[in-house]
Amino acid sequence: MQDLSLGGSVALGQSEAMPLLLRQVFFAWLSLAAFEVSNAQNAREVEPPKEAREAPLPKFEPLSIPKSVFGDFSMMPKERDEYASNLTKLALVTIHSLSDRPQDLKAQLPTIRLQMALALNLSVRNRLAIVSNHQLGRGMLPEKPEMDYSPSVFARLLLTRGKLLKEKGTKADSLAGRCFVEMAAGLDPTNEDAIYEYEMQKLDGQAVDWGELTGE
Repeated sequence: MQDLSLGGSVALGQSEAMPLLLRQVFFAWLSLAAFEVSNAQNAREVEPPKEAREAPLPKFEPLSIPKSVFGDFSMMPKERDEYASNLTKLALVTIHSLSDRPQDLKAQLPTIRLQMALALNLSVRNRLAIVSNHQLGRGMLPEKPEMDYSPSVFARLLLTRGKLLKEKGTKADSLAGRCFVEMAAGLDPTNEDAIYEYEMQKLDGQAVDWGELTGE
């Protein structure tokens, strides 16, 4: 009887000890979890925001083009607006592709500026061009757009349209056409037709004075 009583006493003691052990393990787990949460919060507070970690964009002076240098010419408003949008998209895609290489981006800024200037002169109320010009001037990186055409295809479109504009003979058409040709040659240096047409413009004393478009 004593053995049975002793065994029963030991079993009872173990059953009472188990809940205590579980409680200790549970509270230890809660303490560890609270510690990890606290560390994670502290890490978030110390970590700089994403914008602060990114290299700032090179300075971009916003263009001020209240009136188109082309005035009225043979391109219809809708076509002018489409070319303006695609020129702006080209500029923004270039900026995004070089955003992690500030020196390369800085070297491309003059070309980007001319693309934006041509876009705004083609359509002074083009939404994408106006918003992008404003954001870039504030050091902001506009959202990356989807290009409608690859650079090589867009260069061919610019060349073809530029040659047609030059054939019109009017001063405004000729200026727009020469801008298109020069832009095409710069956009795709493998396009021999664009390069030849551009070089002929220079030989004929018809190189574009981009200051007329930028107002500078």
